[in-house]
Amino acid sequence: MSKPRKTIPEEERKELLNSPYIFDVTTYNIYFNKEGKKFIYEHLSSGMSITKTLLAMGIKLTPIIESRKKHFRDYIMKEGKVNPSFERKHQSSQEPFISTSDDQFESKRIKELEDKIVIQNQELSFLKKIIETVK
Repeated sequence: MSKPRKTIPEEERKELLNSPYIFDVTTYNIYFNKEGKKFIYEHLSSGMSITKTLLAMGIKLTPIIESRKKHFRDYIMKEGKVNPSFERKHQSSQEPFISTSDDQFESKRIKELEDKIVIQNQELSFLKKIIETVK
């Protein structure tokens, strides 16, 4: 029986997103960008431990990171042996595969988040109007 996955607290997610090596952080997952994967792969290949590698990246060893560092090591080493450039090769079920740089993916992600904010602000304004009319 496997242990339930721990959620990543909002504060820790924000802190991780400040790292130049992290592409995205969700409630349960941490995604390294291409540079982060290359950094980890190169340092692990040279004999450095995953703990020292993460510290060299400026990532704090919180309980969440401690619980996932073995997975990071195993996954990145496996991927690096097959795809040392860490180029995206799979297609997401939600969007077509586009062979672009991480900067373009980050720009797209920022645009998506900005669009979500606009929609949420519109919804909030609508709800405020409803509350005002009920009063």
